[in-house]
Amino acid sequence: SDVRPIRERVAAGLDELYGTNHMAATLVARISGGGVQDPQDLVLGPDGAAYVLDQQARTVSRVNPETGATAVIVTAGDGSGEGIGTPMMLSVGGPDLLISDIRSNLWRWRPSDDTGRGTLGPVVVSDDVAWGDDIIDINTFLLPDQAEDGLYRLYVTDPSSDQILSYQPTADGSGFSTPSDYLAAANEDLDEFRQMLIDGNLYGLTEDDVVKHLSGRVQDFSLGVPPDGGDLRPGRDYRLFAGPGGIGEGSLYVWDAEHSRLLVFRKSDGGFVEQWFTGARMPLLEDLRGLYVLQPAAPTVAEGEDPLPAEPATAYWLTADALYRSPLVDVPQGPTASPSPGASPSGSIGPSASGDEPSPGRSRRPRGSASPAP
Repeated sequence: SDVRPIRERVAAGLDELYGTNHMAATLVARISGGGVQDPQDLVLGPDGAAYVLDQQARTVSRVNPETGATAVIVTAGDGSGEGIGTPMMLSVGGPDLLISDIRSNLWRWRPSDDTGRGTLGPVVVSDDVAWGDDIIDINTFLLPDQAEDGLYRLYVTDPSSDQILSYQPTADGSGFSTPSDYLAAANEDLDEFRQMLIDGNLYGLTEDDVVKHLSGRVQDFSLGVPPDGGDLRPGRDYRLFAGPGGIGEGSLYVWDAEHSRLLVFRKSDGGFVEQWFTGARMPLLEDLRGLYVLQPAAPTVAEGEDPLPAEPATAYWLTADALYRSPLVDVPQGPTASPSPGASPSGSIGPSASGDEPSPGRSRRPRGSASPAP
């Protein structure tokens, strides 16, 4: 006899017990065009827009998250001198979108309006320590006492140096001075890290956990094992994460490629909170290239009044061919459920590749890609 219906009912019951939720998948923008596209990075920009790096097209594009309108803001060769090389990695610091290129040079793009116009310029970084070609991530931390000036510290996770290099900004904000070593221990294995995140603490994502640092020292912290790890969904393959909010505040959102899900953990102690899948007939959380999460602040209330809950967080994720978003609100499942039609994107990401620079001999592995590094 067919036991599949029984298995499905048991799985559904366990999912309810384990706090499993289903979210929509609204299309923000489709990635298309005449050239070969290979999106490899996604960040939330300083102006609230989404920024997508495409290594094969050698571009960085700005996407309006509400309308899907897109504009290429940087193409290899732009800028002063010999221009920016093939973009390899994105980060954000204060008012700047930071772009690391294939030559290990750092550039800043500062938006001037909400249509995709802005200025591109090189960032002077001390060359006392040369970066390797295997940099895992570039992060920043806005200095609290200099936030009004837009000054931020730069962190470069460089396995070739066996260190996370910490750069202080110069007084005029034009660049960064000689780095210091962030890690207190000299024997930490940086190769196991897949992505880094800073909120005052520094978090390193590994295949099945997160390593937390404070002032360069590893803390007593680990992520809880999802409750279905012993039966429905054994194993984990963590590839991307996000952690909006201040130091120790809010949640860590972790993409598990093994089971195409978004897991939520408390920043305070790593405890498991819930997990999210996309709903029926919606694109699965597969082959993600980038992820960020917006967490609205709780509404302000008068002194003495009961606090009001914050609006639900909204996740944005990039695949090989599209940018999606979804509020983390459980949607009903079953035969009547239907996929979210989403906005009608007014543009697409990724024009044809152009310029004289050849395709890079080394390619940065997409943070979310399940394919082996070349």
